[in-house]
Amino acid sequence: MKRKLAIGAGLVLFTIGALAAKVYIEGRVEFRKAKTADEAAQAVARGEGADAREAWLVAWEEAVARYERAARWYVPGARHVGVSLGRLWEIGEMLEGAGEPRTARQVYERLRSSIYAIRSTYTPHAEWLDRCDRKIAALMASEPPFGEDESRKSFEEREREHYELLKRDYTPGVFWSIVIEIGFWGWIGCLVGFFWHALGEDGRWIGRRALAWLGGIVVSYGVWVLGLIKA
Repeated sequence: MKRKLAIGAGLVLFTIGALAAKVYIEGRVEFRKAKTADEAAQAVARGEGADAREAWLVAWEEAVARYERAARWYVPGARHVGVSLGRLWEIGEMLEGAGEPRTARQVYERLRSSIYAIRSTYTPHAEWLDRCDRKIAALMASEPPFGEDESRKSFEEREREHYELLKRDYTPGVFWSIVIEIGFWGWIGCLVGFFWHALGEDGRWIGRRALAWLGGIVVSYGVWVLGLIKA
């Protein structure tokens, strides 16, 4: 009995560890590519002509895309995530100062979306969100107003409206977050239970008992996935 429990627990821990290691390694690989693209972009002269400007922006787009991907490979404690987010902010400010407000806004939006992409029941690096919201709102308000109604509004009014829209809370609902937790831990528990209760000493399945635990694995996994979709 203890042997089967140890095998089941070991399998679960190995699976979780392997997934965390893969996420961390992929993030580090993408971060190294981002640094290479960053250095290449810094070597590209901005120039005065349209072609030179386009080449300069394309070079920075590559660096931004790589940092965004690195930030999305999140695992608790991974340093590359925080560094990537910080560098995205610096690139946004650089582009803003270089007279590229629309491109800068897109960088801030990608920084913001990266944080939302890695949240679950909590939001890592949440301190960046309000800074991004304020930057994006100001840059959107500075664009030429569209329509008569927008034209009548002051810059401050347009900025406030954009900021309020950005601040709307789209965090996962508490109910579906609980469903996610129940599904995930139910799946883990059923895996352990299968190895503990549904296998005989010879390693063969024990009839209906094995089918019951397999059913629990399938159902709990389905509940977990449903929670992730609905949250």
